[in-house]
Amino acid sequence: MKKGGLFNHSKDNYGRNTLYSVFGFGILTLGNFLFNSIAGRKLGPEAFGVFNSFFYFLLSFTYPNTSLQLSVAKWTVENPSQSYKDVLTRLSKTLYLIGFILAFAIMLASPFLKRIFTLDSLVEVFIGAMIVFFWLVLAGYRGIYQGRLDFYNYGINTGAEGLARALAGILLILAGLKVRGALFASVLGSIAGILLIFGQGFKGLRSIFREKLDIPIIKYFFKTCVTLIPFGFISSLDLTIVKYAGNKTDSGFLSACALFGKNLIILSLVFANVVFSYVLKKRENRLLPGIIFTIFSFIGSTVFTLFFGEWIIMILFGREFLVAAKLLPVYILSSLPLGIMQNLVNYSVAKDIKSTPVFLWIMLLVSIVIYYLSIKAFCVNTFLIIVMCLLFVWDMVLYAGIWIMRRETK
Repeated sequence: MKKGGLFNHSKDNYGRNTLYSVFGFGILTLGNFLFNSIAGRKLGPEAFGVFNSFFYFLLSFTYPNTSLQLSVAKWTVENPSQSYKDVLTRLSKTLYLIGFILAFAIMLASPFLKRIFTLDSLVEVFIGAMIVFFWLVLAGYRGIYQGRLDFYNYGINTGAEGLARALAGILLILAGLKVRGALFASVLGSIAGILLIFGQGFKGLRSIFREKLDIPIIKYFFKTCVTLIPFGFISSLDLTIVKYAGNKTDSGFLSACALFGKNLIILSLVFANVVFSYVLKKRENRLLPGIIFTIFSFIGSTVFTLFFGEWIIMILFGREFLVAAKLLPVYILSSLPLGIMQNLVNYSVAKDIKSTPVFLWIMLLVSIVIYYLSIKAFCVNTFLIIVMCLLFVWDMVLYAGIWIMRRETK
């Protein structure tokens, strides 16, 4: 009898590895929902808006992490004779340097960030810099799992990070640390994930710092930053502008909605990460399937929240956030073009389309002006509709640019 099948135990089995990744992401998401539920209830709409708007801004810096993770995965594939411990030691110094550069950039902007997000002090900005550092290092380490097609440990690590963050965050918030505690939970969650990886093989810090820097990985990461960071800023711009120029409680209500809208954007990357791991040495056009998956995910979620949105908000956040239930379907639908844009941007990076970064930076600057004027002139519902329409226009511009570049390169 032929061994194998869709769900055999081989590391080369796509179906099983996809399930491992989805399982890990599912645990991470459940941890996020639990944590945000407690945070929303204990902090209230105003403070929850401060925390979440700054948190999603920090997430903007993680979009290039996917390219870093895939670079590490590719390095692992190209060096099959290296043990897990050897790869970890060889690349750690490179990851630490990149993480430090991003964290330092955030600290340089600390007075500006404190004002925009109405943070209590620069301590919150410092914690934010730590979050970005540890998120990047953890993403790089997980690239080793991807390169070895070890999605069993990849899923466990992802889930463990989510549970550790949820537990730490709940305890810190209950201890009265409020926004600082909510932020520091992400640092502790990432450290938990890193410690799990170190437990599988770690030679010590001295061995790490004796290694040479991997210059090609550093160059490729900052090259993708030029494209992916402006996309990250666009993704979190709605929360940032409403926090800065809108009603304080509206910021909290949108933050509750973002728990669903932003997670749907992240979900579309889960399958892509597994697919990219299998096609590192191939050239395949997977743009259309990704967009179709994204559209169905968002439309299905929008329809679901039309009927059950009030129950969901009530269970997770309580009566104080019930206004968010009316905004939830609109917010999810307004996030759909961001999910589509993510597929377009990732495709552009993979194909090295030179014009994409220019488009994205222009889109970001124009969006800042339009978002600001819209939240000043209209209610938050109308603001979200304007955001959705503008983002669909940007999607069409990006797709047209990709189509033109593909024709020119044929």
